[in-house]
Amino acid sequence: MLYFHSKTSNIISNNLSKNPRIWKIPKIIMNNIAKVGDILRLPLNTERLNKLTETYIVSNIKIKKAINKQLPLSNIQGMMKTIQSFNKII
Repeated sequence: MLYFHSKTSNIISNNLSKNPRIWKIPKIIMNNIAKVGDILRLPLNTERLNKLTETYIVSNIKIKKAINKQLPLSNIQGMMKTIQSFNKII
């Protein structure tokens, strides 16, 4: 099964005051849909599916060393503030 459920999805759903919608779709079905997207040039293709489902880790260490001081917000606080700003626009 292919699941999208993580700390990030919980932060987003809590800030939007909505329950996360977690679809339990078998991986083989998603891969086949993406292959069809490759052939028909649809927005969901194998490259985009791989980008959506890979683990992407970013480090702030170089930025912290370059500015030589503590960042004003933690990663989670920054994400929450960003989500709240999007919520105000909508």
